[in-house]
Amino acid sequence: MLSNVKKRIPAYAGGSRSRNRGNVIVGFLVARARKGKMTQAELGAALGRDQTMVAKIEAGVRQLDPSELLVILDLLAKDAGEFFDELRTELASTPFSRSPARSKP
Repeated sequence: MLSNVKKRIPAYAGGSRSRNRGNVIVGFLVARARKGKMTQAELGAALGRDQTMVAKIEAGVRQLDPSELLVILDLLAKDAGEFFDELRTELASTPFSRSPARSKP
């Protein structure tokens, strides 16, 4: 499942400082929960924010506070337990992407 995310988000594999594995997976799962229910703009408006913030969450650039995630899941009528089960499954099936070890001078 997450292999599609890696293909769509080049920075995932590159170890970009602005994205980490957890943020990318959470963003992917939020996007999947949102699809067919509301647009990014509609979710942003419901949160009192703009579409750009939702896009950053879904791209894995913006880290979510746990309370923010619960509000988003509530707005999307997504069960938090089910969401975290999906998150656990994705994290277990996705290897860590580590930067090469730096040698000491």
